[in-house]
Amino acid sequence: MGVRSGVKTVIDLTAGFGKDTLMLLLLGCEVQAVERSPILFQLLKDGLDRAEQDPHWKLAMTDRLTLVQ
Repeated sequence: MGVRSGVKTVIDLTAGFGKDTLMLLLLGCEVQAVERSPILFQLLKDGLDRAEQDPHWKLAMTDRLTLVQ
């Protein structure tokens, strides 16, 4: 991913199914994930909503993820 020490905010302009977004979150980055496809956006949003129900995933995503269509 090429994340350097001190990098706090990353924009994922091709969020897709969120694989890179998730990796960046787990590395400690604040992520703005952008997906232009309405179908992929809804699938990603649903997956992230479900992940927030799990305490471990919710901890990884808390206040560090913004999803944009």
